[in-house]
Amino acid sequence: MAGTRRWRAAGRARQALAAMVLAAAALAAGPANAQDKALESAEPECELNHLSSEPLAKLIAENGFSFAGYDQLCASLRDAKMGVAVIESHGTVADRSYGMVVVTLFDQATQVEGQENAVSTTLDESLEAEAADIALLSAFNSSLEFIARDADAYIAGVQVEIARLRAVAAAPVPPLQLSNSPDEPCLTNYTTSDELIALFDSWGDFEVPGMDGLCRRLDAENAGLKIAEFSGELSGRPYGWVAIGVSDRTSLVQSINRRNSITVLEGTGEAVQIEALRQALVEGLTFLAQSPDEFLASMHDEVARLREVLGPG
Repeated sequence: MAGTRRWRAAGRARQALAAMVLAAAALAAGPANAQDKALESAEPECELNHLSSEPLAKLIAENGFSFAGYDQLCASLRDAKMGVAVIESHGTVADRSYGMVVVTLFDQATQVEGQENAVSTTLDESLEAEAADIALLSAFNSSLEFIARDADAYIAGVQVEIARLRAVAAAPVPPLQLSNSPDEPCLTNYTTSDELIALFDSWGDFEVPGMDGLCRRLDAENAGLKIAEFSGELSGRPYGWVAIGVSDRTSLVQSINRRNSITVLEGTGEAVQIEALRQALVEGLTFLAQSPDEFLASMHDEVARLREVLGPG
């Protein structure tokens, strides 16, 4: 769902009390699945095509996949000439090891990804060296199992996105029109979940350092924000997680570069989970406001690539 929002700019970052915030810049939201899963090895006959980070690719090579519905999902993707693209973050936060992933399907010929994603998070109380790796692979398997339950819909989503982008690529590039007056508060265009939009309405304006400057920079480059989010409780700790990228307002093509942020708090209950999500969002937006260049360059590169691949002639 898309919307427009004004964030209040702040002179300095607000301190996050009783929290440890870990954020990692990454490359690649919709249905979400978060759970702890046991890791088992598997040697499937069908090879699942995947685009992933080097650490995750190594874990897959060493351990294989382990999720219900592997054979059917792999065969369906093979026949559709598609694979899975993975954005991941893993490490330690607030005395927990964690792994989190965003998984989308992509078309192998055009590299176009569907709009429907699966988000999974695993937390582990162990701080052993391999615990974060195990948590990452567990989260990846959880997302793939979620997709496997409705693979046809995910595949259809990629095909719909290819058709939509072909139409965009065939049309002339529209002239840039600024959405904001320099004399008025800047309104940021964004796309995110209905749940986060409802939270925006309940939070009102909240401070994000440098947000006014980021808003005007996005406006000048015909861009908005795309925010994937998830919150919940794992291993007895409430957490919030976001992945933030920039997207072209005309084509809705998103940057490959994303900012992943996670906050884990003490306490229990939905209110604490929501506060963890808010803190993760503020951290991610603050980072993007400080370093927007690589995100915008990634967006423009992806728009140009898709126009070349999908445009007429």
